[in-house]
Amino acid sequence: MPIEMFTLATEGGDRATFITSEKAALLKQVEERKKVLGQFTLLQDEHEIPIQPNMLDWRCFNSDYYSNDLSYDEVKDIIAAHTDRMIDVRPYMIETPFVAQSTDRLQKILDIFRNMHLRCMPVINPGSGALEGIITR
Repeated sequence: MPIEMFTLATEGGDRATFITSEKAALLKQVEERKKVLGQFTLLQDEHEIPIQPNMLDWRCFNSDYYSNDLSYDEVKDIIAAHTDRMIDVRPYMIETPFVAQSTDRLQKILDIFRNMHLRCMPVINPGSGALEGIITR
C-alpha cells in the first residue's frame, strides 16, 4: 500500500477522497501549464485582446517558415494594398520594459542605461502610471 493511501486509511480517509484530491492537483497543474504556455505563444494575449477584423496580422510580414523579413518593396506593397487596416505589433513589443519614474535619481537611470545597454526608456508618473516622457541616448 502506498504511503499516502496508508496515511489516509489510518486517518479515516477513503480511496475516493484520495483520488479526488489527486485529480484536483493534476487539474491545477494542467491549468498552470496552460497559463505559462499561453504567455509564450501569444495564445493568452489573443484571448485577452482579440485580433480585430480590420487588423493586419503580423504573420503577413514573414516570408517563410523561418520568419525571414520581407524586402522593403514587398512590405510597401502589402501596406498599399491594405491602407484601411491596422498592423498588429504585439509580437514585437516588450511586455515589461525598463521604465523610470519621474522621481528617480539620474544616477540610477544612468546605471540602468549602461548595464542593460538600452537606447530608450519611458518615464512614467509613479502615482498614475501615465507616460510623462521618453529618455533616449
